[in-house]
Amino acid sequence: MMSIQNCTQPPSSRDKRIRRALLGGTLSVLCLSLALTSPLRAQDDPQIEQSADGEQAQRSSTPIEIAVNGALTAATNDQFIEYFNALSGDIAIRERNAPIIEMMSAEGPKVDGWEQQGVDIIAELQAAGDGQIPALLRDTRADSNAVGDPSGLARADFSGFTSYILQPEPDAQSTERAFFSVLPGAWLQTVQEVAGRGNARCVTGDLGVVLHVKRPHTQWSPDELLFYAGFVAFLDQIGEKNLCFVHDRGDGGAYTAAAYLPDGTSLPAFTESLPVSVIMDAKKLQPMISGE
Repeated sequence: MMSIQNCTQPPSSRDKRIRRALLGGTLSVLCLSLALTSPLRAQDDPQIEQSADGEQAQRSSTPIEIAVNGALTAATNDQFIEYFNALSGDIAIRERNAPIIEMMSAEGPKVDGWEQQGVDIIAELQAAGDGQIPALLRDTRADSNAVGDPSGLARADFSGFTSYILQPEPDAQSTERAFFSVLPGAWLQTVQEVAGRGNARCVTGDLGVVLHVKRPHTQWSPDELLFYAGFVAFLDQIGEKNLCFVHDRGDGGAYTAAAYLPDGTSLPAFTESLPVSVIMDAKKLQPMISGE
């Protein structure tokens, strides 16, 4: 298990690790927000007040303090989810993410006809599927276990995992799914409401998030809790951008993706972060998750 102490690195190094963790697709994008895994302790929390004699003033504990003090190890699943969502929404965590969000959101020029560029990725995956379930997109990087499902139809069996529904799945006709192994024995599954716009897929609604883990929260260290909370916070913050993605064919049957704002403004840094993906048979998803 990695320690958040070991993730404290110069910003340039942390940013590279975040870019490597991006899954190319629409905002079934899963961003591994390792920049948030620098130590988060009670003394780091800006909400802590100090009395005149230097002691902490009496007041309710912040979500970060609760996490660091390990107070959730005895919580029920429902209590844990409530505290987890408060933690992932904590202003201190969001502020730590802000420089990376700003870097990735740097705007380039507007592109005329951007939504007609590339290919219809849904049609491509349907043609590559088995006639019932369209194929999936798998990140090609050796250090990434990430699979995108632009059709939103893939399902996986997480028997043997403890599953936390952190944010409910949106009730929408058009969704995308993604599955990402955030740590050994832990998978994050997202469901994002999207809308087609030419060849583009644009985020239009809420993000559903389920965390599947082999070890339940009662066995987590504060480091693990803060890591997962930082990850989910990053997804929420990126989701607020309402991004659009256009896929195109690359070399050797692979696919690339480009990111835009809905008005056609290009996002060069975000596009550079998106990896090359290849088609994967949907039947291979379950063995990947089960470790077969």
